[in-house]
Amino acid sequence: AGIAMNSIHAQVRPVVGQEWEHYSGKRYRIVAIGRLTESDTLEECVVYESLYTDPTFGEHPIWIRPLSMFMEEGIFNGKQQPRFVLRPSSQPSL
Repeated sequence: AGIAMNSIHAQVRPVVGQEWEHYSGKRYRIVAIGRLTESDTLEECVVYESLYTDPTFGEHPIWIRPLSMFMEEGIFNGKQQPRFVLRPSSQPSL
Protein backbone atom coordinates (compact mmCIF):
# COMPACT_ATOMS: atom_id res chain seq x y z
CA ALA A 1 0.00 0.00 0.00
CA GLY A 2 2.93 2.34 0.70
CA ILE A 3 4.18 2.10 -2.88
CA ALA A 4 0.75 2.98 -4.32
CA MET A 5 0.45 5.98 -2.00
CA ASN A 6 3.92 7.16 -3.01
CA SER A 7 3.06 6.83 -6.71
CA ILE A 8 -0.20 8.73 -6.34
CA HIS A 9 1.43 11.46 -4.26
CA ALA A 10 4.22 11.86 -6.80
CA GLN A 11 1.65 12.47 -9.58
CA VAL A 12 -0.26 15.20 -7.70
CA ARG A 13 1.16 18.67 -8.36
CA PRO A 14 0.25 21.82 -6.46
CA VAL A 15 -2.23 24.09 -8.24
CA VAL A 16 -2.80 27.76 -7.44
CA GLY A 17 -5.60 28.10 -4.88
CA GLN A 18 -5.29 24.61 -3.40
CA GLU A 19 -4.75 24.08 0.31
CA TRP A 20 -1.97 21.74 1.40
CA GLU A 21 -1.13 20.52 4.88
CA HIS A 22 2.43 20.27 6.21
CA TYR A 23 3.37 17.20 8.25
CA SER A 24 3.30 19.49 11.31
CA GLY A 25 -0.44 20.04 10.76
CA LYS A 26 -0.13 23.65 9.57
CA ARG A 27 -2.10 24.61 6.47
CA TYR A 28 -0.99 26.59 3.41
CA ARG A 29 -2.56 27.95 0.21
CA ILE A 30 -0.68 27.72 -3.09
CA VAL A 31 -0.03 31.22 -4.48
CA ALA A 32 2.08 30.40 -7.57
CA ILE A 33 4.41 27.94 -9.24
CA GLY A 34 7.52 29.67 -10.56
CA ARG A 35 11.09 29.09 -11.68
CA LEU A 36 14.24 29.86 -9.73
CA THR A 37 16.16 32.15 -12.09
CA GLU A 38 19.37 32.02 -10.04
CA SER A 39 19.69 28.32 -10.88
CA ASP A 40 21.31 26.76 -13.95
CA THR A 41 18.36 24.35 -14.11
CA LEU A 42 15.56 26.95 -13.70
CA GLU A 43 14.18 24.71 -10.96
CA GLU A 44 10.42 24.89 -10.36
CA CYS A 45 9.42 26.37 -7.01
CA VAL A 46 6.17 26.55 -5.07
CA VAL A 47 5.09 29.88 -3.57
CA TYR A 48 2.66 29.32 -0.71
CA GLU A 49 0.93 31.37 1.97
CA SER A 50 0.51 30.33 5.60
CA LEU A 51 -3.11 30.12 6.71
CA TYR A 52 -2.12 31.19 10.21
CA THR A 53 -0.26 33.95 12.01
CA ASP A 54 3.35 33.11 12.83
CA PRO A 55 4.80 34.63 16.03
CA THR A 56 8.08 35.42 14.25
CA PHE A 57 7.02 36.21 10.68
CA GLY A 58 3.57 37.76 11.23
CA GLU A 59 0.18 37.26 9.64
CA HIS A 60 0.02 34.79 6.72
CA PRO A 61 3.73 34.77 5.77
CA ILE A 62 4.64 33.73 2.23
CA TRP A 63 7.12 30.89 1.69
CA ILE A 64 9.02 29.61 -1.36
CA ARG A 65 10.34 26.08 -1.64
CA PRO A 66 11.66 24.02 -4.58
CA LEU A 67 8.86 21.84 -5.99
CA SER A 68 11.03 18.74 -5.53
CA MET A 69 11.39 19.51 -1.82
CA PHE A 70 7.69 20.44 -1.44
CA MET A 71 6.71 17.05 -2.91
CA GLU A 72 9.34 14.89 -1.20
CA GLU A 73 8.74 12.17 1.32
CA GLY A 74 11.05 11.61 4.24
CA ILE A 75 11.27 10.74 7.90
CA PHE A 76 9.35 13.54 9.60
CA ASN A 77 8.33 13.33 13.27
CA GLY A 78 9.78 9.82 13.36
CA LYS A 79 7.75 8.30 10.50
CA GLN A 80 7.96 8.03 6.72
CA GLN A 81 5.50 10.52 5.22
CA PRO A 82 5.17 13.29 2.65
CA ARG A 83 6.31 16.79 3.63
CA PHE A 84 2.97 18.18 2.35
CA VAL A 85 -0.36 16.56 1.44
CA LEU A 86 -3.25 18.03 -0.51
CA ARG A 87 -6.23 18.78 1.74
CA PRO A 88 -9.08 16.44 0.69
CA SER A 89 -11.69 19.11 -0.12
CA SER A 90 -9.23 21.63 -1.57
CA GLN A 91 -10.42 23.26 -4.79
CA PRO A 92 -8.58 26.04 -6.57
CA SER A 93 -10.29 29.44 -6.52
CA LEU A 94 -11.41 30.53 -9.97
